[in-house]
This record gives sequence, C-alpha cells and structure tokens, in this order.
Amino acid sequence: MGEVINSGLLHRCVVVIPALDPDEALTEYTVRLLEQGAEQVVVVNDGSGLGSSGVFQQLEDMEGCTVLHHERNQGKGRAMKDAFAYIAAQLQWTGCVVVTADADGQHRVEDVCAVAQAALEESGGLVLGVRDLTQPQVPVRSKIGNRLSSWAFRTLYGPRLGDTQTGLRGIPWEMLDWCGGIRGERYEYEMNVLIRMA
Repeated sequence: MGEVINSGLLHRCVVVIPALDPDEALTEYTVRLLEQGAEQVVVVNDGSGLGSSGVFQQLEDMEGCTVLHHERNQGKGRAMKDAFAYIAAQLQWTGCVVVTADADGQHRVEDVCAVAQAALEESGGLVLGVRDLTQPQVPVRSKIGNRLSSWAFRTLYGPRLGDTQTGLRGIPWEMLDWCGGIRGERYEYEMNVLIRMA
C-alpha cells in the first residue's frame, strides 16, 4: 500500500477531506491516515452520486472516521467550512491542528504528516504543502496556471507563494472560526483564504 511511516505522526491532528464521487482509493487513504495516529478523519460527501455510496458506507463504518453529507453539491469551500464548524464544536479535539487534503490521492500520507508536524510547530500561521510542479507528470496547463497565479498573488499582495492552488494545508485550531468566516463556496474559497492571510 505504500511506504511505512512512524505511527503517531498525526497525533493531535484532524484531517479534513472534501469528496465528490470518490473511489475505493479514498477508503485505503483514510485507513493509512488513521494508522499514522490521526485523531479523526472528517470526510465531507459533497453531493456525490449513488456510485460512491459504498465508499461512504465503508468510511462511516470505520472507527475514527466521520462522514458529513451534503444532499447536493455545494462546493469545496462550503464542504471545508462545514467540516471546520463540526470540528470546532467537538471539545475532545480542542487544540488540534486541522489538515485539509484532497480526495483524489494527490497528497501522499507522508506529506500530510509533514504538514501536520509543521503546523504543530508553527503555531498561529497557515502551513501550505507546496507541490513540486517541475515534475514531468505535471500537466503544462497546471504549471503555467500556477506560475501565473503565484506571480499575480505576489504582485497584488506581497508574499511569494510557490503553490497558490494547493489543497494540502495545515490550520491551527485557533484559526478555524476565522477560516469559517471567509467568503467563497467553491474553489475560490482557497484563494480567498490566502488573500485574507496576506
């Protein structure tokens, strides 16, 4: 299934995964996150079709995994904000770091662990898991789009970010309410978070 990591690296970490029509790989990914000591994995079913119902049932049956459901697709931003509100209401997770990851498996478990550790050490700030966009398998359109958005972000807001479009982010507990109040229901939400941080 992949490289073995020291278990416990996700201790004091809740992982949030917004999901639309995921396949069985999400179940395996969730198992691996829990094996690394995640306090909880919160998956948001953002209006998926019936074809993914078996995946969500497996996740709901898994100890350490919570599935929140949207009856219709509301967007990645709304899914994350609903997850943040749910986590903030659970007293047992007070003080945990929240790491967001995508459901398509593009974020390795090792990278989730690294972001979680950095977020625990860097209290009070957002941690971004920056992808290596120089890899040959990265589509040219993605490389150009990310370069342009990074350049525009630096020009308009100041900070230099190597990957403005990454969904792998570490969020301190204290920022959950703040993140929940940022505009955006779909993919624009993640950029809006960066703009507000800047």
